[in-house]
Amino acid sequence: FFFSSRRRHTRLQGDWSSDVCSSDLICQLSLDGKKVMRSTQIGYDIEAICKRGPSILASEESFQRILVLDSKEMQVQYSFSIPHGGGRNEGVEAMCVLEDGRVLLSTEKGPQYFILLDQQLQPIMEFQISGIQEVSALACSGGNVYVLSDESSAIYQVDLQSKEVLKEWELNIINPEGLLFINSNRCIVVSDDEEIGRAHV
Repeated sequence: FFFSSRRRHTRLQGDWSSDVCSSDLICQLSLDGKKVMRSTQIGYDIEAICKRGPSILASEESFQRILVLDSKEMQVQYSFSIPHGGGRNEGVEAMCVLEDGRVLLSTEKGPQYFILLDQQLQPIMEFQISGIQEVSALACSGGNVYVLSDESSAIYQVDLQSKEVLKEWELNIINPEGLLFINSNRCIVVSDDEEIGRAHV
């Protein structure tokens, strides 16, 4: 498992209202939760992370770019921009790797955009899906694409061809932020409930 570890700090000591930023390290965990390895390079405002073949993709939301790391050495190989017309802190909020190797990205809101990358990580399409106002996470399972919305507290199954919502499941979970499918019938939703991380199956 890979995740981003966030450290927040401000430019002026003791002044929490001044230009808050975050520096992030990418860590690999074993199945029993022990830290195996962490990157030595620091990213900033990493919002989404996924593994694609031998690489790890991580989005730096504020800078609207994707970092590509080698999963064995945890070193940044290269990065590329994903400009979509949004302002600072309106970059990629969520991403997932589709079964054919393409990558689906999404901004969070205001409005949200989905960006589809081809197998060479080149943007091929930008679109919106009617009925989804905010995106917290994306997941792919059994050939289907799922969108988690924190503000709607729902999971949506979407069709990328028609760009429509196929199904919706309402959640009784406060602040759902992460989504992982165990198999085609079960998923884990991670919530940020009053700064206490919780996992729901």
